[in-house]
Amino acid sequence: MNHKDPRPLIFEPEHSDRALEDIYSQFDESDNLLDLIRALCEGIQEFEDLAYDYVTSQFIDLASGYQLDRLGTFVGAQRLGANDDEFRDIIRARVAAQRSGATIGDIGHVLFLLTDAVVLEYTTAYPAGYRFYFVPKEGVLTAGEQRRAARIMELARPAGVAASYVESAGPDADTFRFDVDPGFGRKLGRLLE
Repeated sequence: MNHKDPRPLIFEPEHSDRALEDIYSQFDESDNLLDLIRALCEGIQEFEDLAYDYVTSQFIDLASGYQLDRLGTFVGAQRLGANDDEFRDIIRARVAAQRSGATIGDIGHVLFLLTDAVVLEYTTAYPAGYRFYFVPKEGVLTAGEQRRAARIMELARPAGVAASYVESAGPDADTFRFDVDPGFGRKLGRLLE
């Protein structure tokens, strides 16, 4: 769920130019006053540059490296060799799982964030359960990715409800597949454990 911030972050790149535009015209020729304004604004500009960089580095879309690791720590996500882009998706999935309302849509969203699935289907299992079938966008998940996805999916699963997630290799994956219609082929796959 995206919320628009009513107070957007505004960066002023040139405080001295703006300050000099706002002085009264009677001081236009006062070199000492203009130099004083420039000197004061230089410190203000340096502070704003540092503060803006610090604040924006806290945004998940702009964070990288160590800062991204810190954001992951806040939500209990571990990098485990993932690059920055992959780790952003893991953090987003972990947050989505923790905020999940345990609906099929919420659970599917978490699974999509973790696997970047191009096909995502589910079936219900009587009396209280579900099974998701998915095809990752690129190849198949590694064993480590499978374990991580299974752990995070447990956070999204409602209590007392059985859940399983079946991965099927996409058409571009370097795996053996039977040549069958797509409906049948998606039901074959590996169970995330």
